[in-house]
Amino acid sequence: MGHDAKLHSIVLKVARGQAGRGALPEACFDKSSATVAYLRGAPWMTDEIREAIGL
Repeated sequence: MGHDAKLHSIVLKVARGQAGRGALPEACFDKSSATVAYLRGAPWMTDEIREAIGL
């Protein structure tokens, strides 16, 4: 739960423009990673957030 909450926080900061894409973990840039799979299925993920972080 803690790691999910941290990732959620970072993703939202990037989507809101409060942080750059460089703040995202490296795994977010590997389209075959478990992190990207999690993000694609996360219930809080919206189309706007996906677009902002480049998914």
